Amino acid sequence: MERRTYPRVSSECVVEWKPVDNDPLLETLGASQSGFVQNISGGGMCVRLDRTPEHGTMLALKLQLPGLPSGILALGKVCWIQPVEAGCDVGIEFWWVGWNDQGAQEAIRGFITDRLEP
Repeated sequence: MERRTYPRVSSECVVEWKPVDNDPLLETLGASQSGFVQNISGGGMCVRLDRTPEHGTMLALKLQLPGLPSGILALGKVCWIQPVEAGCDVGIEFWWVGWNDQGAQEAIRGFITDRLEP
């Protein structure tokens, strides 16, 4: 039985991420890392990473979705981690999407909608 609230679509695109320390203004970001989005939905995504953040870590994210002219900024929380042969798959729940970009949420919605099977 499907437990997901949002439909997910497969997408292999680049995501940059930085762990967010306890600074509410995001002034103390760690070194930037990158990974590949395995699938994405309106509520979160699964990302394949070489370096694993800890469960519960808040991440500053920049997604580079195919067909969109600029990256989308988001804040997400690591909800689960699954080791795989080439690193790990990390489940990230979106907490906020599109800082300073009014069209970011709509862009993600359109990206997913365009790729859903009828």
